[in-house]
Amino acid sequence: MKDYFLFLLLASTYTTVVTAQDATQPTDFKEDAAYLREKVFLHLDKSYYNAGENLWFKAYRLNAGTHQQESMKGVVYVDIIGIDGVLVASRIIKVGKGFGQGDFVLPLDLESGEYMVRAYTRYMRNFEDAYFFRKKIYIEALPKTGENLESELVNTTDTSIKETHIKQLPDLQFFPEGGNMVNDIFNHIGFKVLNPNGKSMEISGIIVDDEGVKVAEFRSTKFGMGRFSFKPLQGKQYSANILYKGNECIYNLPIALDKGTLIQVQDLRDKYQVNVQTTDPQGLMDFELLVSQRKGFVYTAKISENKKTAVIRIPKDQLSVGIAQFTLLNSKGIPIAERLAFNQEGVFSNNIAIASSSSNYAKDVTAELDIRADLTGFKTKDFGADLSVSVTEVAVAQPLEHQLDIRTYLLLNSELKGKIEQAGYYFNSDDPKRSQNLDLLMMTQGWRQFIMDAQPVSNSFPYEKGITIEGDVMVRPKEKTVSGAYVSLTYWDESGIGKNKVITDEDGHFKFLSLDFIDKSGLILEAKDYKRSSKKLFVVLDSLTYAPVTATFVHTKNLSGMEYKNYMELPEERERINRAFADENGLIKLDEVVVKSWAKKMIDKRELVNSLHRNASKTIEFQSTGRGRSFPTIMDAMQGAVAGLQIYNDTVAIRGTNSRFGNTDPLYLLDGMEVDFNALKFIAPWEVDFVDILKGGDASIYGSKGMNGVFAVYTITSTFNPEEKLAKNADSYKHQGFYPARKFYEPEVDSDVPDLNKKYSSTLYWEPNVRLDNTGKSKVSFPTGTRPGSYKVMVQGITQDGTPVSSETVFEIN
Repeated sequence: MKDYFLFLLLASTYTTVVTAQDATQPTDFKEDAAYLREKVFLHLDKSYYNAGENLWFKAYRLNAGTHQQESMKGVVYVDIIGIDGVLVASRIIKVGKGFGQGDFVLPLDLESGEYMVRAYTRYMRNFEDAYFFRKKIYIEALPKTGENLESELVNTTDTSIKETHIKQLPDLQFFPEGGNMVNDIFNHIGFKVLNPNGKSMEISGIIVDDEGVKVAEFRSTKFGMGRFSFKPLQGKQYSANILYKGNECIYNLPIALDKGTLIQVQDLRDKYQVNVQTTDPQGLMDFELLVSQRKGFVYTAKISENKKTAVIRIPKDQLSVGIAQFTLLNSKGIPIAERLAFNQEGVFSNNIAIASSSSNYAKDVTAELDIRADLTGFKTKDFGADLSVSVTEVAVAQPLEHQLDIRTYLLLNSELKGKIEQAGYYFNSDDPKRSQNLDLLMMTQGWRQFIMDAQPVSNSFPYEKGITIEGDVMVRPKEKTVSGAYVSLTYWDESGIGKNKVITDEDGHFKFLSLDFIDKSGLILEAKDYKRSSKKLFVVLDSLTYAPVTATFVHTKNLSGMEYKNYMELPEERERINRAFADENGLIKLDEVVVKSWAKKMIDKRELVNSLHRNASKTIEFQSTGRGRSFPTIMDAMQGAVAGLQIYNDTVAIRGTNSRFGNTDPLYLLDGMEVDFNALKFIAPWEVDFVDILKGGDASIYGSKGMNGVFAVYTITSTFNPEEKLAKNADSYKHQGFYPARKFYEPEVDSDVPDLNKKYSSTLYWEPNVRLDNTGKSKVSFPTGTRPGSYKVMVQGITQDGTPVSSETVFEIN
């Protein structure tokens, strides 16, 4: 037990001296189980992408209280949400020792706009989705043939949108410090205002009573936030008056309590001062102040005298970095007032440094980076940290004040409700008013605690150590569930075959837990019951359900040029990259040309397997080009390979063809034989010789079956038959598995083998697995490539003791 000093500021009959103590064993107020037990953070390689690019990420799954890595295996779901709120793509990531990695190949036909990358665990779905990790990204569409490459963003003049919002009023909200306004006490009131588009705005106005007498003035200072103070009187009501577009707008303040208690927290550099005041005639006898942080309660202070005011000072060195909650309980143990504060001690120090071997590199050489942590203040002798490193063109990086890095997210975003505008400002800005604005954020968006009081909205999502597959066993012809039936599961992928068996419960439901299979694996489920014929039983597999989408998104054309420019660090340079990407992406059309030396071989193979067609709209070669060696499946390798070809959710769509009965699936052929999508998903890229894509008139040879186009795969041996893998008396199913992350392409210097995806990407280097040794050091190296420009290195990660670290540097390639 540690004692700390409470200082008496005012000696009077109205102020009491309080004795406080370490609250390692807190009073019976809240259970630690109310804490959110885990957090997820994603480090993306950048924030701005072109359609068709790779998006790389590392997933951090951490204990919500300590921010240390979770030791047991886990599962993280990662989604890309489109501008219309629809799921664009998803990944299931296997997490070991707190970390996992993955990537997306962005479809070529994405529209320009604001997209969202989100991540969560299944257990987190028991709480509000406000706990999910979210990061906004922008994706630039590829220009259509003949389209003007000038960005709609910079030149937007959509007056219809502006006219729509003129009649709407700003959203002005008031947040009394501690929770309530109390009459006859000097109150501090925080406020935040948003314009009709949901963006913060600058504002000023006056506070008047119900007789129109001005009692205070107010003005926002940053991000639409501000504060004012006044003493409300009994029998009076108050409102705020502002001018918006020449019109007077009136907003009512909360009704003040005649009898109540409030707390006010002041930051006094090395300590916090908590002022407690009440108008209750019974005073503050047996009131208690609780101080808590992520790990739980830190200190308690009980008021043992019947006074109307109490002043408490709490040294900051007794608190951890991050949000601290001050909660006042009345004599009955009921919380009546609350205030958040952000303890900044240590959070703004540059605890990790990046040293480049040069500030200027030539093209096609090797760059070297030394990463070193400042071990000052770390108590453990065996230091260690897991990091991820991205190197991208500066033009696709956000300014520091806009960045959502691991420090910003873990210490701020993940513990407050709602969107935090430019969260990086509170960690990286040199603004002398940064600390005051951070406290305003605590008064407004931190009004009344969020994460501490989180209560589950569901208890149906347990922790996952692996993939969960569940469903029901039914019996024909009544189609009723069958209890006590045996269900066997067989799954296989490149790593081998797995088998499991369970028994259905009284409701006929079964559940396989902690499975470990990769995406696109084959699944076979078979039900048996000794009382019934197996032919009468069938399995109904529950589909994988994704968390509902609740966020809203906007098209890029609805963003003003200023908003866009503020988001990006070098918007003019960004335009150059868009043009270069579009021009170079056009070169990918060379893949459509059939090289003459291969033409006869392809025709011979089509004849060998009795294909109806002899020529294709487009042919993608695998063996001659080495294509697909870094992809786990043929479908992953084909993603982005053909303009207009879309592969998602186990379906294929070929743009430019007709749609039969609302179905976009083309005719699937494997070595000339008609199959379904499930048959093709068993194919590994190294088994494929080439793929034919037919559409329009080229596909008409297949009649009505080819109305949606033809997707024809030719293997090397032309004898592969996936049906041989299926049991005769069982049913095959599809279920998303763990995504087998690809390795970022790292060509050797002076290598003659080009990589088209790397050539057109603004990401120069991505390494999700960098480990600092016990001395806090590590070294990484990578080729500089052939594209000159300014490049930003971003390092993010977590130390063994749960300290988030982040740093960046810039170098040039000439």
